[in-house]
Amino acid sequence: VRAESGPVVAASMSDNEPSLISPMPGYIEFPITSGFMILSLNIDTGGAVEASEVIYSELSRYATRIIELRFAQASYRPAIRQGQPVKGKLLLKIDIAP
Repeated sequence: VRAESGPVVAASMSDNEPSLISPMPGYIEFPITSGFMILSLNIDTGGAVEASEVIYSELSRYATRIIELRFAQASYRPAIRQGQPVKGKLLLKIDIAP
């Protein structure tokens, strides 16, 4: 199963949005499934995830939780406002395909 993600565009007051800097969680082993989920991540000024929330998921609870944990453990570049790192929110649409 492959997980691909992309940002969901949202209005922001920062110069740029948080972004993933560690390798994207790629191969995750669980029963064959397909669909997508939308995940919200609160990123702190150091690039760590403070909180995560599943906004929507077509996947099983198990698959949804595993994917949420993988993205919550990744490293991110924080949002920048006026040249300084600030807390930000990242919305991801994660597509799952066998």
